[in-house]
Amino acid sequence: MRVNIATLVLMLALSPALAQSAETRAPLEQERASFLAYYQLQAKAPPGAAPRYTVTREGGAAAWRIEALIDAPPRRALRTLCRRDRHAYIHEGMWRAAPVQQFAWHAPAGCTLPAHPIAIGQRMPDTDILALIAQQSALLTRARLLFAGNTACAPQRAYHYQLSAIDVSAFINGSEEMAVLTYRSDRGPIARVWARRTAQDYDPWNVSCP
Repeated sequence: MRVNIATLVLMLALSPALAQSAETRAPLEQERASFLAYYQLQAKAPPGAAPRYTVTREGGAAAWRIEALIDAPPRRALRTLCRRDRHAYIHEGMWRAAPVQQFAWHAPAGCTLPAHPIAIGQRMPDTDILALIAQQSALLTRARLLFAGNTACAPQRAYHYQLSAIDVSAFINGSEEMAVLTYRSDRGPIARVWARRTAQDYDPWNVSCP
């Protein structure tokens, strides 16, 4: 299966946390100042929102990895679709920008940020995202029939799921790219549903439960 940068970013965004063995600490004032100086040099203006920092390292001898996140304000996209971009910057010896992370959600009135916005992998037309969000509940219901025939998914067939990500990918060993919806259960495990488009509708094609 082809994995691009956006998919890798999405996988990182969906991981529950960094490895439990990772050591963490609060950012130092000079690290904050270093990032703000870098950002203002790149953007020619201070960030609109306060950066959020994560500082980690895998072992006591490893260098600290600093990540700064800046969330853009929510904006109205197509009809009832809202979007928000998250800009990530990583310091590993020097600052660099990571690919922008995209989030979307359905909101008939206003664009108040929900507790769990949907992460978007590859750039997709607003019409496709809106259709997938509208159909995701029915897709999951029909996909539960596929869970029964999948050894990894069968034990999770009755779990309660919430849509957490939408991407585009080919199924394992497949060549046709389809929409792939990632659902996170209330018990922790995730399930992915590959959906094939026919006209304006989507049908579940296959599932996996990594």
